[in-house]
Amino acid sequence: MDQLYVQATCLEPILLGKVREWAAASGGCFAARRRSGGGLDYVRFDACSSGAARPDGADGADIKWGGLKSAHRAIEKVIRAYGQDVSRLLDVCRQAIVFDSLRDVSACLGAIAG
Repeated sequence: MDQLYVQATCLEPILLGKVREWAAASGGCFAARRRSGGGLDYVRFDACSSGAARPDGADGADIKWGGLKSAHRAIEKVIRAYGQDVSRLLDVCRQAIVFDSLRDVSACLGAIAG
């Protein structure tokens, strides 16, 4: 489990860069927490890139990145669902892109396939 988390920590910035690239290429959105009111909205990443809604919170919203699965939850999942087989734990490093249409999903899959 320790080695898995070291690898996930090293891969997290790479995944984040890829997710941003895929979202920009496909009109993907990210969950963003509004500073006023604290609710969640979805912000198109291409708007973030152009400065209309910035991922650093300059527009009053902060993108809610996925981050690493907590070690507590990972251990719980490995014990309860995977028969203590750590190799089956696949979602330690994770992000989410939300789409407005199937066309956008298809564009993202095309960007991933490359």
